[in-house]
Amino acid sequence: MKYKAIIFDIDGTLTLPAHQELSEKVITSILSVHDKIYVSLATGRILDNNMYGARSFIQRLKITGPCILDQGTQIYDPKEDKIIVEIPLDKNSVSPVVDIFRTYKLPLKYFDGKKDTEYNFLNHPPKIVSFFTEDFDRDIIEKLENKLRGVPNISLHKMIGRKMHSASIEVTHISATKQRGIEEIAKKIGIQTHEMIGVGDGYNDFPLLMACGLKIAMGNAVPELKAIADFIAPSVEEDGVATVIEKFIL
Repeated sequence: MKYKAIIFDIDGTLTLPAHQELSEKVITSILSVHDKIYVSLATGRILDNNMYGARSFIQRLKITGPCILDQGTQIYDPKEDKIIVEIPLDKNSVSPVVDIFRTYKLPLKYFDGKKDTEYNFLNHPPKIVSFFTEDFDRDIIEKLENKLRGVPNISLHKMIGRKMHSASIEVTHISATKQRGIEEIAKKIGIQTHEMIGVGDGYNDFPLLMACGLKIAMGNAVPELKAIADFIAPSVEEDGVATVIEKFIL
């Protein structure tokens, strides 16, 4: 089958987690197929962040079509330099989520659509797009995840942490997922989701792969993602994305 779009995660797929560097091989490979296939990103990163923003990847890879940001809470159009879709948390979900984080005495950050800010547990800001906590022991994150599953109208996104044996978790509106983002992008560019290739490595890439016709997990992906993959690429350290492009596009 000739695929019409390929959607990449960033962390653990295009680059090492929490890094900004891209290998020349990956850059060259992606730039070489812009005339053959629609290229986009589906990432947990927000657009602009002093350390880990998605904008630099969009610019270096010359991506011009809509990209999925912050797990699916936003879709960004690089041509217009504008967020064209945003799905904030339901206000009725905010208090139950905050109460659970308070119980576990975990620091909490929120994304307001533009920037990440520490949550002070005193007053709810006027708009909360997502909540998240980062780099805690996986056992603690798992307990937190189990409690949060009882809150209606939310989606949970677990990610590999930057520290050894750690994990992070993000809470968004139930409709704010990479899968929903893929469906929106497919509509905007006029193709079917089964004509798309999804490439990822983490727990939060499960919705991305499930939405796409060809599911590709990186060699460094978590076992759960490899279990649903049609193809397992070499690891991010081995520039696995370049292998994917050569095998399935070129």
